[in-house]
Amino acid sequence: MNLKTGAKVSRGSISLLTMACCLALVAVMSALLRAESVVLVSAGQSRFHISLPTKASVCEKFAAEELSKYIKQIAGVSLKIQEETEALANSVRIAGGREELDGYRITVTPDQILLQGTTERAALYAVYQLLKDMGCRWFYIGSLGEVVPERDTIELSLGQKTENASFPERSVMLAYAHYYNQFDQWIDLCGKFKINNICIYGQPKQWWLTEGKDHLGEIAKRGIILEWGGHLMPSLVPRELFQEHPEYFRLDPSGQRNAEQNFCPRSEGINILRKNFREYLKNMDDFRYFHIWADDIMGGGWCNCPQCRGFSPAEQNLLAVNALAEILSLERPESFVANLAYHDTLTPVQKIRPQQNIFLMHAPRERCYAHAINDPGCRRNREEYLPQWRGQYSLFGGKNSNTIHCFEYYTDAILDRQMQPPQINVIPSDARYYRDLAVSVFQNLIVAFRNWHSPPLSLLIFAEAAWNADIAGEAVLEDFCRCYYGEKLAPLMADYYRQVEQSMNLFFESDAVQGPYLDMTLLPLDEKTNEIIIPRHRQAVKTHRQLAPRLSAALKDTGEGILAERLRRELEVCELHDLILLMSATQHEGHFLTSQFLQGKIDKAQGKRALDILNQCLETINNVNKWIEQFPQEQKLWISGWQNYHDKFFADLIRADRVKVEKQINDNAGKNR
Repeated sequence: MNLKTGAKVSRGSISLLTMACCLALVAVMSALLRAESVVLVSAGQSRFHISLPTKASVCEKFAAEELSKYIKQIAGVSLKIQEETEALANSVRIAGGREELDGYRITVTPDQILLQGTTERAALYAVYQLLKDMGCRWFYIGSLGEVVPERDTIELSLGQKTENASFPERSVMLAYAHYYNQFDQWIDLCGKFKINNICIYGQPKQWWLTEGKDHLGEIAKRGIILEWGGHLMPSLVPRELFQEHPEYFRLDPSGQRNAEQNFCPRSEGINILRKNFREYLKNMDDFRYFHIWADDIMGGGWCNCPQCRGFSPAEQNLLAVNALAEILSLERPESFVANLAYHDTLTPVQKIRPQQNIFLMHAPRERCYAHAINDPGCRRNREEYLPQWRGQYSLFGGKNSNTIHCFEYYTDAILDRQMQPPQINVIPSDARYYRDLAVSVFQNLIVAFRNWHSPPLSLLIFAEAAWNADIAGEAVLEDFCRCYYGEKLAPLMADYYRQVEQSMNLFFESDAVQGPYLDMTLLPLDEKTNEIIIPRHRQAVKTHRQLAPRLSAALKDTGEGILAERLRRELEVCELHDLILLMSATQHEGHFLTSQFLQGKIDKAQGKRALDILNQCLETINNVNKWIEQFPQEQKLWISGWQNYHDKFFADLIRADRVKVEKQINDNAGKNR
């Protein structure tokens, strides 16, 4: 009966009505639950297409292609791409904006998915984030570093996600020639890492003109800003001029003109620099930033003539950079040139000021990387690096400046002796400090003689922290281990990387070291420093040596396939770390004991112990050679670098120490007869 009439209703009718209401409520609740997500693909079908604005940009078009490509890999379905004046129903709409700071908003509704970037490249970042929500990850170049799940259904949660970059520019400097043999792969990884700036380092200009420009299409798809250069200043005041014009070159401390190292910036050499830089800039209009650095030396390379003597190394360097800036303002008014604060030019200048188109390139290479740059508990960073940084920061405009690069060495395998310290917590802490100071460019050096055998975790953490400085390093670590090694291996591998970090921090922690150094095996030889350093080195070796057996046992239980391959490669890296830690520790301790023995501070027994340690170091260098020989194709470019830097330079130092100790033992024996 009609309930609105007020007529009586039987008990049975009420029961039927109650049941109907309950069924209706269940149906509504089921619909609401279903409405918490939208199915993008199911069983090889999709009602969605990819929508682009009319006259879409290169970045927007590439974003659509990437989304279509990876959805096809995940679920076997190709979504049609079409340009539309407005987003229609059942569309994944991709659109970029014209703002300055990269950011995006992802909005998922039952009938539409909106991927809106604040910039054109940020629309691409929104696509990569959506793909990450589907389970995709990119940890390194090539197929080994890519994780793409396979599934029949792609289901997305309804809602909205908004992110904005912590830094206007997030940059990597590729600083070894072999990176450019795989340049397109690195460009691709940078896009997926939300890195929007690449510095091309150390390549000859002719390479760019004949080969490098071929990559501009891939660079444009990702909206990447370009930097160029390196230690180029010596080539712009050629040393060949010394014979005819020695006055162009520096007066060394002995009072002699010297063609080695830097030139005299108060001589006519400064006009040679201007002239040659103007010529160098021809056809180099693809770059926003130029790096024309002086010689790569620890210090002592600037001029001592009467005109220069009153200027510090940092001020002489800035005199030269100001001359470069004058030319750049005429030839490339939209570009900037670097003032490199590095080694003896870290000290802030007092007597001159930088031109407007100069940016600060702050490069604290020998800071302590076991602690964040602003960690109050780290004496070295607190006393030796932060004061210099603050002075430079003030000089270049602080928060009102858009011309400060903070250049860090998180993946400098020369500084790290070809190892891969994870720096799980230091990198995000650094990022938050620099972000809060409104630093415009957060930059990381990537350099290694060898090809990375497995993904360097510090590179991933840098990329994540450069985009979002509030990220927790532990969260990045756990996501990496879960996605790269799989759920079963994830706890083991997360603990493994924590132990690697602990070992590396023991080895690289430099709080006890005063002043500059080349690396942690060429430290000062004073007793007070080495009472701290040598036991730490030994403990680092001991701690790290426990890790390879754990990985080896896990590998036996993993079977075959991509997860086993990834684990095997990290095990091989772990074995390499064991060798290099031992080599580095014995090199430094052997060198220290040699110095002590030659000064008569330790006895013959300790002298013989020095010989044993030196011999152990040479044996370990040979074992590193054997590690390299396992991978002749992958590591062929490392062979020459290793041989020149370690197998010759460092091994020769060790052999020389051994000869000195043996001679001293024999001389002492002769005196005692």
